[in-house]
Amino acid sequence: MSQPVPVTPNQLVPQPRSYPSPVPYPAPHPAAYLAPHAAAKVPCPAPGLGSAPARPRFRDVRVLGRVTVALGGVGLLAYLATVVAAWRTYGILHGVDLRGPDVLGQVRAMQASAVVQVLLSVTTLLALLCAGVSLLIWVWRARGNAELIDPGRRFQFSVGFTPWSFLVPVANVWWSRRVLGEIWAASRPNGPGGLVDGRADGQLVRAWWLCQLGSVGLNLLATIVTSAATPEPDPVAGGAALLAQLLLELRNNALTSTIQLGTSVTTSVLLGAIVLRISRWQSDSVPAGEL
Repeated sequence: MSQPVPVTPNQLVPQPRSYPSPVPYPAPHPAAYLAPHAAAKVPCPAPGLGSAPARPRFRDVRVLGRVTVALGGVGLLAYLATVVAAWRTYGILHGVDLRGPDVLGQVRAMQASAVVQVLLSVTTLLALLCAGVSLLIWVWRARGNAELIDPGRRFQFSVGFTPWSFLVPVANVWWSRRVLGEIWAASRPNGPGGLVDGRADGQLVRAWWLCQLGSVGLNLLATIVTSAATPEPDPVAGGAALLAQLLLELRNNALTSTIQLGTSVTTSVLLGAIVLRISRWQSDSVPAGEL
């Protein structure tokens, strides 16, 4: 018979399990402390949360000014060709003899001239539209530069609203003069902080504005007069009467286009001179390395 194994008191109490001793962490390499933030990408704070505002900088307007003037010149040349085509159409129709042997050829020549006139009108519209967009961008940039050249001047419109001042109907006739006058006065080499020729703008700006007012009034008067002098077509009239009415309408339209071309050339030449001169002044005022 086997003997019972004696049990000690320590065996009756559960003993804690033994765990392996922790392994020490390896010591970091000393090179890790040389440039702790060299490779770290620190996110930039969001605007308005303690970050300094971006410093305004000058924008080059020389090339843009030349492009604007060139596009305006292309538009005027296309407009001139359109007016010439309008008078040519009128001349062809004026020489049509309904009883002549070559009446069919004359009608075809008139139709071809009318097609050319339509194509030239579309070209004129596209060129002037591009010139207008380029002018608005130039005004926006030149206005921002003027504020940097003459920071003490109080401008009537903000930089962001300046292009829109040219698009507001009726009011743009006065606002455009105000905007260009302020840019002119601030950009002129001897103009910052004072007046130019005793006024807030130069003589060239005032001459352009007066020509613009005159062109608006003259074009409106010409449209009203020619519209009143053009009779309504009479469907019961004979062929000769319809031809005479069409001739009168073509002549009045060509005359109106000629008047509008003359006023457009005058105002565009003055506006182009303003753009080029302000562009040169601002470019000369920019310190080296700013552009």
